[in-house]
Amino acid sequence: MRSDEYFIRKVDDLRRDREDFPSRAQIIREAVEAAHAAKEKTPEAGTSRV
Repeated sequence: MRSDEYFIRKVDDLRRDREDFPSRAQIIREAVEAAHAAKEKTPEAGTSRV
């Protein structure tokens, strides 16, 4: 995955906030899973945005 320096800094900030200091890949996986779970809880979850 390629991304700009700003995004990488944000990911690294999230990593530093954790005691276990997860990998960048782990933080991104967790963020995607959290976003997906949040989307499923919203009323418009039945609409598809692709």
